[in-house]
Amino acid sequence: MCGIAGIVTLTGRDPERGSAARMRDRIQHRGPDGNGEFEGPGIALAACRLAIVDLDQRGLMPMASADGRYRIVHNGEIYNRPELREDLARRGVTLRTTTDTEVLLQLYALDGPAMLDRLDGMFAFAIWDAQMRELFVARDRVGEKPFFYAEHEGRLYFASEPKALFAAGVPCQFDNATWSELLTFGATAGPRTPYVGVRRLLGGEWLRVANSQVTVGRWWRFPTQREARVRRFGDLLAESVERRLIADVPVGTLLSGGLDSSSVTALAQTGTGHRLPAFTVRYTDPDADEGEYATAAATFTGADQHELYVSDEELPQLLADAAWHLDEPMFFNATAELLAVSRFARRHVRVLLTGESADELLGGYGRFRQYRYLPWLRLAATVMRPVRGRFQRGSRWYRLSHGATLKRADWIAATLGPA
Repeated sequence: MCGIAGIVTLTGRDPERGSAARMRDRIQHRGPDGNGEFEGPGIALAACRLAIVDLDQRGLMPMASADGRYRIVHNGEIYNRPELREDLARRGVTLRTTTDTEVLLQLYALDGPAMLDRLDGMFAFAIWDAQMRELFVARDRVGEKPFFYAEHEGRLYFASEPKALFAAGVPCQFDNATWSELLTFGATAGPRTPYVGVRRLLGGEWLRVANSQVTVGRWWRFPTQREARVRRFGDLLAESVERRLIADVPVGTLLSGGLDSSSVTALAQTGTGHRLPAFTVRYTDPDADEGEYATAAATFTGADQHELYVSDEELPQLLADAAWHLDEPMFFNATAELLAVSRFARRHVRVLLTGESADELLGGYGRFRQYRYLPWLRLAATVMRPVRGRFQRGSRWYRLSHGATLKRADWIAATLGPA
């Protein structure tokens, strides 16, 4: 991952010198391979880079087009980069690097926002058009890469993490109105965050700043053809894993032994000519430990398994570190172990493929089945409302009875956890 940050003037003064760099420095952990910043009339951009493809310093951001009109900061990876590079070459574009960042920049210069439909990848990027004095932002289809923004004192601030906004002077004020949602679902749904005035750009959305106005729109929606999705899923999963193995640095997987991570590990192992490193967290509590399943999966796929045991003494500091990185209240203790195994894996690889969020996206948890009957649940809520106080707060029945009383269906998204 990389870290991006920026400030755009709306009606106030130009960004203070060095303010975008301060934002970037607050999230330096996202990109240890180089820093960059740009300041101009009405704009300040900064980025820290984690180099995966093209390790040369020419890949530093913000990256400018040859004529200096456009500048981009980008977090993510474009997996169909080779095909897009070939298309740009046919159209007479000479690329100076092999980075996907430059591909995004040149595509936008030629096609504008229409280029989004051609992208296969995970990304959050911002492009400044100096000629039109406009900023264009886009986030990938399902929101793999984060993007937060806030308006403050006549400026728009944006960054990969909320803490970077606060480093530039955006007030850090917890929104007490979000407690009910946080305690019920463990996260806030939609663009709302637990901080007053701080919003998140959702997956499949774009944002434009032009003529002192901020506009948000949607460029992609989840397809509804269920049969077509199921039929193509296997082929798409294999193709996705294959594309993610393209890197100029070592790649491994996180392996828990579940269906999702085991499938990713098996497909990744098939696409390599050597034993792929796979990393597993083990627990001393036998009721929580799934190590035997991970070992069985590693043996079956031929992966080179590395195991990490997290002691009880390590957990307090891990929980504190994980909370700092999340920027939001933490309701899932497994985040601490995920941080520990990621640090452990960093000694061996630079990129990790995981099955994270597969259960959320594919409805793998048992609680999702009940949402097929949403109209009936809302009818039942009328009956359950008088006795809701008898349910233990946080229990499945409590969440169900509370969620079914809401007017909108996006409360379901809140059960998916933090972005």
